[in-house]
Amino acid sequence: TLVCDGTNFFNANTVQAGATSLNLINGTVSTPAINFAAETNTGIWRSGAGEFDISILGTNRFALTASGLDIAGTGNFTSGISGGKF
Repeated sequence: TLVCDGTNFFNANTVQAGATSLNLINGTVSTPAINFAAETNTGIWRSGAGEFDISILGTNRFALTASGLDIAGTGNFTSGISGGKF
């Protein structure tokens, strides 16, 4: 079984049958590792060690690290926000 990211082919048979691990490339803000066929610059990627990011239209809008959560942009919170520091 092969997995393709549009450029590279990866062997998907690198673990024993029944394993629960899936490895992905890090991706980039403009081409996330998990993206949409109709919008390849929106999806999930990893900008560095211990970081989980979400890119929307090629802009990093969400970064989750061991230090906390960083959301770029503005938002509407209709039910309010409790706790934390703002």
